[in-house]
Amino acid sequence: MKVKFKRLTKRKLENRPLDITKLRDNQIAENYRVELKNRFDALVTIDDDLEQKWTSFKTAITEAAKNTLGNIRGTHKEQWISKETWDLIDHRKFVKSKRDQAKVVQQIEDLNKEYNTINKKVKNACKVDKENWIENKCNEAEEAAIKNDTRTLFKVVRDLSNVNTSSKNVPIKSKSGKLLITEEEQLKRWE
Repeated sequence: MKVKFKRLTKRKLENRPLDITKLRDNQIAENYRVELKNRFDALVTIDDDLEQKWTSFKTAITEAAKNTLGNIRGTHKEQWISKETWDLIDHRKFVKSKRDQAKVVQQIEDLNKEYNTINKKVKNACKVDKENWIENKCNEAEEAAIKNDTRTLFKVVRDLSNVNTSSKNVPIKSKSGKLLITEEEQLKRWE
């Protein structure tokens, strides 16, 4: 018998960026202002050293933002998924859990049909979201090209092409053009 242990990785919410796109909504922006004002009013009474004031100021801003805005959902690769599609994904997950817990055959079949229809809706919504995101990125690239803003243009191209530009594993060649495979040969070439 062979047992292999797998390490469980937990996604940390603290590392995910805040969803600042919600600030476009006037109601949420007003809630954020009110919460910030309340937290700053509480900070006025604190008389400590400069370092203590800075940490309390920083925590007040971040806690107010976490409470009113929340974090961005998904990874960097999933940035194109809209909020409505995320809601559909959550509903699909809920229906799937209900289907898996059902014990009556008729109920399982009904929930399976519902799951399949929601799954089609999720796939179509993801397709539309991806097309819209690509269209917006292309428009952004066009505007950057017109303005001669190469930084934004290359950033958009990198986002669209999904190419990692790190040069960690670039092969080292000898003077004759032959690839150097061993580490000793590579170190000798670098010398």
